[in-house]
Amino acid sequence: MDQRHDEFESFLRQFQPRVPRALPRLVAASRFNPRWWRAAAAVGLVGVGTSVLIWRLSPAPVRDREAHAVSNSTFVSAAPTVTVGRLTQVAIAGLDGLDATLTIASRSLLPHVERPDSTLFSLAKD
Repeated sequence: MDQRHDEFESFLRQFQPRVPRALPRLVAASRFNPRWWRAAAAVGLVGVGTSVLIWRLSPAPVRDREAHAVSNSTFVSAAPTVTVGRLTQVAIAGLDGLDATLTIASRSLLPHVERPDSTLFSLAKD
């Protein structure tokens, strides 16, 4: 066993300690790379440009209240454009205008119960 021990020690003496080489310096990617800033600015400009283009091409809201007025106290709007805000404006102007506006809007918004092909007509028969 001593012989094997001596052989092992002679084997280990063959190795000489050396100074390890320096680790390679890794180039870290910077968050403040000018390319990233340019790309972010380009994406932002495209987004703002698209938003402005969509805004400019969309129909402008009707700003002239007189165009829809039947009289000074009555404000009639088309049924698809009936909103809570518009109904509130009409109600503030007067209840007669609100009644006229709701009557006109109900023609296209509410179901026709007197038509023979309507569901409510067939339910009313039962």
